[in-house]
Amino acid sequence: MSRRQHGGSGSSAGGGAAAAAADDAIEKQNENALGTLHSKLLTLKNVTIAIKDEVNDQNRALDQMQTGMGSTDNLLSSTLNRMGVMFDSNGSKSTFGLACLIVVVFFTMYYVSRWLLYDK
Repeated sequence: MSRRQHGGSGSSAGGGAAAAAADDAIEKQNENALGTLHSKLLTLKNVTIAIKDEVNDQNRALDQMQTGMGSTDNLLSSTLNRMGVMFDSNGSKSTFGLACLIVVVFFTMYYVSRWLLYDK
């Protein structure tokens, strides 16, 4: 900035020195503000990089979960198809009785194990 922009005419020695001192003070303020802005930008950059890394990690975890769910879906579908074939071939009453027995045994084991582990 020139002295003329600060209102000084530049003709007197005292006015020129005051304008130069004002220019120096403004320049130091600008440098301090620039340094602060630079440090804030670095912090922002580091935060955005950390967010990007976290998003990538979570996307990988979601892909793995989707793969696991897909294989579970296939397993469940094939099991249900086999049960359907078994119901059709062996008679539904005996197969239904077997399925009920398995469910009862499972819940009995569940409640007994729960009683043994948590009710001490």
